[in-house]
Amino acid sequence: MAPANGLGRSDLGRISKGAKADLSTIDVSALLVGNGGLPREPWNNLLYANGYNVRNVMVDGSWKVRDGAILFDDAARLQARGAQAANHIWDKLEADGFFVKMR
Repeated sequence: MAPANGLGRSDLGRISKGAKADLSTIDVSALLVGNGGLPREPWNNLLYANGYNVRNVMVDGSWKVRDGAILFDDAARLQARGAQAANHIWDKLEADGFFVKMR
């Protein structure tokens, strides 16, 4: 809440009536992140988490991810758009000579 208060934004940083209701939950006990149990130091496990560990996401009161399932768009379409964007970046780097070996 302190950062939101510093920005003068009473609608951020809290779960209460009138707040923006942006929140996420991340499973820090799952395999490859944790040991299957509740961690003593969850921040340590969070460092090794990735998108597969995101369980729920709410933006402005609307669920975007629920129980690990994407609700706001088709997952295959999102993946294709992400691949297209990444390829565009690689093509731009290549065209700008980013990968040319210096002699």
